[in-house]
Parts: sequence; C-alpha cells; structure tokens
Amino acid sequence: MTNLARAIRSMTRTQTEAGDSPVAAEIQAIRTRCWNGALHTFATSYIFQQRARALNHRLQLVTYVGFMVPMLVGLLVLSYGHFKSLPTVISIASAIGAVQVVISLWSIIGGWVDGYSYAVKSIGSNSRLAAKFEELASNPPADRSTLRREYERLTIQDECRQEDDYEQGVKESEKRMGMRAALRNYQRRCAACNEVPTTMEPTDCGVCGNFKHRSR
Repeated sequence: MTNLARAIRSMTRTQTEAGDSPVAAEIQAIRTRCWNGALHTFATSYIFQQRARALNHRLQLVTYVGFMVPMLVGLLVLSYGHFKSLPTVISIASAIGAVQVVISLWSIIGGWVDGYSYAVKSIGSNSRLAAKFEELASNPPADRSTLRREYERLTIQDECRQEDDYEQGVKESEKRMGMRAALRNYQRRCAACNEVPTTMEPTDCGVCGNFKHRSR
C-alpha cells in the first residue's frame, strides 16, 4: 500500500472515530501528530541524502585525480621513454597535481569526510524515525496510554536527532527542498501555496520552493 493510500485510510478512520468519545479524539490527535512527525523526519532525511550525494561526488573526484595524474605520467614514460613532449606533459601534470593538493586541503578544512559520514548516519536515523511515525499513525495500538507512550518515545528520539542535525548548519533553502520532497512523498498540500508537489522542480513558494535542485 502506498504512503498516500495509508494516509487516506488512516485519516478516514480517525475522522470516523473522532466523534465517539474524548478518548477517540485524543487518539486521532496523536495520530495526526505522528503523520506530521513522519513528514518532517522524511524531509530531514532527504536533505542529508542530497548532502551525502554532493560530498560523495567531490570526494570521488579528489581521489580520482590523485590516482590518475601520476599514473598517466608513469604509463607514458614506461611506454615511450623520454619523448619530446615529456617536459610539457610533466608541467601540465604538476599543475593539475598542485590543484589537486589545494582541493584536498580544502576538503580537509571543509570537513568533507566528516560531513559525508554524518550525512549517511542522519539519513539512516531519520528514515527509521519516519517509518516508525508512519507505522504508529497507520496502525496505532488500541490502548490510548500505549499510543501516547510510544509517541512520546519517538518524539524524544526525534528531538535528540534534530539537535544534532541543526548543528550541521542546515540552510533555509535546504529546509524548503526537504519539505517539498516530504509533501510529494505523502501527497500533502503545502500550507503556503496549497499545491501537492508532484516533482522536485522548485517553485517560488516560500515553504516548498526557492531552492536549487539537481536532477538525478
């Protein structure tokens, strides 16, 4: 069953139950908060997916250049010996090597490796939280106290995760990108533009637009 089908089925069920008693109304309110928790944790997971992807490309480029330049020069020397253009080739390779050293230094100062490792860890944590929020919203325990306890437990985990994630300097544009991805995933309307996103192409919306996004 898709996220949209589960959400519709769950919301229909809670709306039917809401009029029965204050207990049912509280259960509905908790389930609604669970859906919101799934939305926001999915959004955060998407943000760090994009960060990990960008950092991985940079690290691969640094590694590739670091191996390929000296290897190509060595292969040319072994194949052709001292040929006329060898000094020029060495000069070009040295220039590329110097650039590679600068980029490597930049990656160390910029914390690319640590940033990539953190992003991968955050993706896993937020994805699991989103799945747990979604499961609790879709299939809540019959007992209200158990539902409340499970929701509070997930909320504490989410708050701890958020504290760590926000220390990574998440930008406002990234938050809007993540929100659009989450709205698209759960087929929910944006609170600002009142549209249900179907693609990741950014709009001018101040909640789910105004960000840069590279298509895969």
